[in-house]
Amino acid sequence: MSVWYCGQRMPNPTTATLSRSWSNAALIVAAVLVPASLAMFISPAYGWIWLHPFVFVLPLWVFSHHVTGRRAFLLGWAGGFVIYLVLFPWLPRTVVNFSHLPLSVGVLGYLLYAGISGLFFGVFAWGFRPLRRASGPAWPIATAAWFTACEFLNPQVSPFYQAVAWYEVSSLFLVVSLLGMPAGTFLVILANAVVLQGLEFVRARKRRAFSALALNVCALIAALVGALAVSSQRMAAVARAEAGADSIRVAIVQNDLYGEPRRELLERGGAAAIARDLLDLSQQALDGHAPIDVFVWAESALSAVPSAAGNAAVLAFARVNDAEIWTGAGYSGRHRDEQRRPFNSAFRIDTTGRIHPRYDKIALIPLGEYVPWSDSLPVLGRVRGLGRYLPGEDVVVHRAQAPFAFLICYEAIVPSRIRASQDAGASLLVNITFDGWFGDSAAPHQHLMLAAAQAAQFGVPMVRSAGSGISAFIDARGVIRERAGLFTREVLVGDVALVDLPSAYSAHGDWFAWSCALVCAALFGRARVMREPATTTRT
Repeated sequence: MSVWYCGQRMPNPTTATLSRSWSNAALIVAAVLVPASLAMFISPAYGWIWLHPFVFVLPLWVFSHHVTGRRAFLLGWAGGFVIYLVLFPWLPRTVVNFSHLPLSVGVLGYLLYAGISGLFFGVFAWGFRPLRRASGPAWPIATAAWFTACEFLNPQVSPFYQAVAWYEVSSLFLVVSLLGMPAGTFLVILANAVVLQGLEFVRARKRRAFSALALNVCALIAALVGALAVSSQRMAAVARAEAGADSIRVAIVQNDLYGEPRRELLERGGAAAIARDLLDLSQQALDGHAPIDVFVWAESALSAVPSAAGNAAVLAFARVNDAEIWTGAGYSGRHRDEQRRPFNSAFRIDTTGRIHPRYDKIALIPLGEYVPWSDSLPVLGRVRGLGRYLPGEDVVVHRAQAPFAFLICYEAIVPSRIRASQDAGASLLVNITFDGWFGDSAAPHQHLMLAAAQAAQFGVPMVRSAGSGISAFIDARGVIRERAGLFTREVLVGDVALVDLPSAYSAHGDWFAWSCALVCAALFGRARVMREPATTTRT
């Protein structure tokens, strides 16, 4: 049935309503799926960062004009959930490889991780409309501050900030050395919000809208110019420090020996066979690049502590070649339950063959290395396949050619562990890890990206030895000077400048992120006042 009005035929109201409903549903589905699809290409190993200023434009449009309140929260959470699913598809198989739990448990953990990590997108979406109303023409700036605050306050297992995708663009990324990773996120979201405001202006074409757009375009340009200036100054400061610094020659050994080949070698020759494999590669590096000051071997590279009889050749190699060996190895100690429990440890062997006090990994990985709440619920500790490692207690800074500290595996991407190492006096970080659990996935590339981003944020060089890849030399700018392949057997040799140039961020911390949170709290207070009806008092 059609309706005639003023001589014109109008569409059937039911059909028009249904069409709008389908259109809105398609828009909402796109707001969930498009950012996730783009996020996959922005992160390693693709690195299409030119997409980043547009990735959140569609969700912001939907939150501005279609959904609000509880619905916005649910839609934002769904979008965040899908983004984390897309970024971490390797997680279920890694859980199986690392903890030997069933794949179903790995899938459940994957879903829980994505669901919890994506919550901050929901909180952002819930608060976006009132914050936009309270901030007036400057709403793109407020939007960037709100997203930055939500991301910063979100208790992420890994610090996967929006900013880290830009880690290879030092000319812009090094603003994090002043303001931390949240500053990079602020720039990304500000760009997205300004793009949306530009689209809204094209749609409305109002003079007032143009003034607001011009204001925020100027703010974005000013922020970019400031980031470029800070980054340029930081790069110049590091270059000057490197020019006047001493250096050491380091050989990173990546022997790609794990799984069944490692087990077979152990069965045939014990700990000595594992040591010989590492020494053979080290000797090849020495033959082509002598002299070498330090050999760095990966996490758990040795199958027994360096003092074990099977590792006698390791100590002799250090003495004969006047070189140090920095390596990972397992160690067992007694727990308060009087049972021997393993530590994930790192050792320094000096040029005399002396073994210095070990470092025990402090930040253990749940399920793989320890079972949460197992002290309160002992039955959890008896689940087969779950790790029962003990955490270390103290940072150990070795006073070698440069004061250095070990970071084992995941610790290289945890800001608190890096800050603790710097506060203890370390000016060089040695990250030993094993990423073979991840398989041939994006995870090793993501792990390297996050480690390099932390090196830039704190202004400290890092030497990274990964048993199966990706090993790398990372300078104090966060620049990867040289890297190995994934699942390759090779040695990297390079000269590491011993700079001691902590960043402003390492000294002053997350004041920028907290400032964003405080500004947003004030804006929410204003939004609440604006929402309350005015009252009139009669006399």
